[in-house]
Amino acid sequence: VISVVGMGGLGKTTLAKKVYDNQKVVAHYDCHAWITVSQSYKVEDLLRRMIMQFYKARKEFTPHGIDTNGF
Repeated sequence: VISVVGMGGLGKTTLAKKVYDNQKVVAHYDCHAWITVSQSYKVEDLLRRMIMQFYKARKEFTPHGIDTNGF
């Protein structure tokens, strides 16, 4: 997990996305996920979205219930 913090408009998201999409970086990991966090969030929802992206990246079926209430 990488956090990039700073004032709005500095290019934090642009920088992070360029690193995330870089093939040299991607090659070092089995899977990766891109999620955005708003000011109000639930940790369970963030984890659920992250896990769903991991399954998509591996082209596997998402376990039943993971996108609703299953944990």
